[in-house]
Amino acid sequence: MRHEVDPDDGLAELADLWSAETADDLHRVLVLYPPVRRSADTFEPVQLLVKHHDAEPGSSIVTAVLLLTDRRWSKGASQLVRRIEEADILKSGELDLLAEAFVASDGAVYWEVPEDWFGEDSIVIDLDSSGLPLAGDAAEVPDGPAVARREVFPPLRRWASSRLTHRDSTGWGESLARARDLGGRGGAALVSGLLDAIDTLSPAVQDLMIETAVDWPDQAVRLQGFGLLAERQGPQVAHDRAIGDPSARVRSWANSIVKADSAAPGSHDAEPGRDDGQTGDESGMHPSLF
Repeated sequence: MRHEVDPDDGLAELADLWSAETADDLHRVLVLYPPVRRSADTFEPVQLLVKHHDAEPGSSIVTAVLLLTDRRWSKGASQLVRRIEEADILKSGELDLLAEAFVASDGAVYWEVPEDWFGEDSIVIDLDSSGLPLAGDAAEVPDGPAVARREVFPPLRRWASSRLTHRDSTGWGESLARARDLGGRGGAALVSGLLDAIDTLSPAVQDLMIETAVDWPDQAVRLQGFGLLAERQGPQVAHDRAIGDPSARVRSWANSIVKADSAAPGSHDAEPGRDDGQTGDESGMHPSLF
């Protein structure tokens, strides 16, 4: 069922975000105010980051984490993290730190809330079932600092895995092991990140990663692996491997890539994709899976 956003609520949220005078004010809005809007547009969060980076550059890594893990822009997380990476705001080491945190986290990262957010009456941030903080709830502070839970979306894991592999191609084994431990969409996203960076790996490891991908439980990863197999060994080889896949989507792709090759020798226009209709990334070379 579609839930309409009250225009007044959306405008109020917009005003809260843009009227934040300091980075700390913005952090309060991002953590304490449940999101009203949902958008894939990355312009707004990037500009919020730029605005506060210009005034308080030391706060930018925290601001970036809170923006990237905010449900307001979760639909555009893949583009958002890349725009932040390319914006020359965070230093290389800070981006690596983000990547390491996104790979290591189970379902979320936890940010310690500043003590000065709380008045004389101690409160903690309670979280609802979706992990979002409930503004206004008060309780006695337990031992230890108050923290806000921030969900790590699969596109962030994919970016992180790719970045760390590009930084150090010898660490692919650790990322793969982490993917197996994590499982689910999070683990699949880590494998996709490894495949994004496959050209940095040795030939033997590339072959191993493709074999790992075509046997991975997640259909999207298998499609990405079969796509790489088609690039390296030809569409017929990929077809013969993929045609027995349990997923009808994969089998349909297997047939389409052979038909495309037959119709236009040397051209493999059929690219694997997700059931939800996502298209290829900016390069047009590989599908966007997360």
